Formats: sequence, structure tokens, C-alpha cells
Amino acid sequence: AILYKTLMDQFSYESGNKQDELKKSIQDLQSKLELAISRKFKGVRLTVYGSCLSGLALQGSHDVDVSIYIPEMYELKQKFDDGINSAKSFEKQMTNIVFRVKNCLQYCRSESFDDLFAITRARVPVLKGRDINACNPYSPDGSLSFDLCFLNDIAVVNSSLLREYSLVDNRVRMLMLAVKSFAKKNNIASAAGGTLSSYTWLNLVIFYLQCI
Repeated sequence: AILYKTLMDQFSYESGNKQDELKKSIQDLQSKLELAISRKFKGVRLTVYGSCLSGLALQGSHDVDVSIYIPEMYELKQKFDDGINSAKSFEKQMTNIVFRVKNCLQYCRSESFDDLFAITRARVPVLKGRDINACNPYSPDGSLSFDLCFLNDIAVVNSSLLREYSLVDNRVRMLMLAVKSFAKKNNIASAAGGTLSSYTWLNLVIFYLQCI
């Protein structure tokens, strides 16, 4: 009971004006990105995932992960999977699409996207950026950073699964946040850095709870 109260005191920060403002900032960011990209790509669809979807974000950690669906890109992926296009051709065409999306945001006069940086040589291509007019209450300048990820639908499903687990019992959510916070503070929550990802740590929590 004492441990649960301690966790509640540390991680019960979802309510309040700041959280409401942050949720609105994220929704507005998603709408602005979709509007800017849809001017060049028909049928585009954006979905927020990660801790913003699962509800397992740590206080002060508010980068937004966004999965982008572009029909043209999935058609290319299907041709590659079917052996119609070579790996080299597929990579070249994918890179071209990522930079076309980057240009959509870079030269979008009605919005203020900054620090745009494309990472194309990765399993999941990513376009990093920042909305400098996001009105993020947790940022000194009101900006909100985002990662726009391509061909990453499975991440949306994974985030939804974690959310469902966390809603089973509030004690589950508290434990997940405690383990995630411990891993972050000890620099052992980065797949890129050779340690486990936050997603993996949270799955280990679920596995532990399923076994006890």
C-alpha cells in the first residue's frame, strides 16, 4: 500500500490544465502535418503512436511519434515484396518519397516546421522535426518535436496493446511507469544505444505480471 501511494504521488500527472493543453497541441500537430502533406500526396493518413497513444509518457518527455500512411509507398513495398522491384530500386524510390514529404513541410508557408532531418538508411525511415508554434506547455519556447515514421504500422498496434494492458488495473500502469522511469534514468532504455527499448521494458513488466 505504501509503495502504491508512492507511485501514485510520482506518476499521477495526467489530469490538469497542462495535460489538456499538451493533448490539444498533439492533436493540432497531427492535423497540421496531415494538411501540409496531403497537398502533394493523396490518401495520406497520420496516426499518433508511442507513449502519446499508450498513455505511458513520463512527465517532461513529450516528443510525438507519428506513423504516416502513403498509398504510393505501400504500393512500392508490395512490388518489392513480390520481387518486381530490386532492393536498390526500392530504397531509391523510398528515399525520394521521404524527401518529398520533407519538402512539403519545409516549404509550407502556413505552418512553422523547423529542424527537419531525414533518416532514410534505416529499417524504418524517419523524418524528424519540430513545430515551433505548437503551444506546448512543457516547452520553454512552446515548440513540440516529432518523429514522422514510414512503413511502421506495427508500432501503432504495439502502442495500442500496451495501452490496453495498462487499463486493466491502475497498479499495472504505475508499475510500467516506474520501470520505464528507472530504465531512462539509468540510461538503459535505448535500442540505438545497445540497451533495451522502452517498449521492451514495458513488455517485460507485462510478462512478469502474467507469471506471478
